[in-house]
Amino acid sequence: MARPLYETSADREHESRLVNRLSQKFKCTFEKLPIKMGMDYAALRNGEVVAFFEIKRRSVSSDKYPTYMISVHKLMAAKSLSELTGLPCYLLVEWTDKTGIIKLPPKNMTIRMGGRADRNDPDDIEPVSHFQIGDFSSV
Repeated sequence: MARPLYETSADREHESRLVNRLSQKFKCTFEKLPIKMGMDYAALRNGEVVAFFEIKRRSVSSDKYPTYMISVHKLMAAKSLSELTGLPCYLLVEWTDKTGIIKLPPKNMTIRMGGRADRNDPDDIEPVSHFQIGDFSSV
């Protein structure tokens, strides 16, 4: 049985606005990737892929929690993609008070079991990585 998709059209619209802003900042274009790639976007310059991005949005301020949590599965996808292509992967997180970026996989992380418990989906609990909010660079 296929896992349900929780991304909404509002999520995609917000992601698109953020990507448009990033295009200007990083002087590149962004192309949405298929879900099977494990990352959200490819960044391109002159038609050539130069990096991959995972984009997240949080409805809390960046100081609400001391760490940012992400699925180890996402980190595996980023590591595999980077090793295969030689291109960097980044996580971009927009909190209510700032936007931050970090290279994946980060150097400093802690692995625990965790995830979301609000959707009653047993697949939401899995190995997750926690890394310090202070390790993000502001965008």
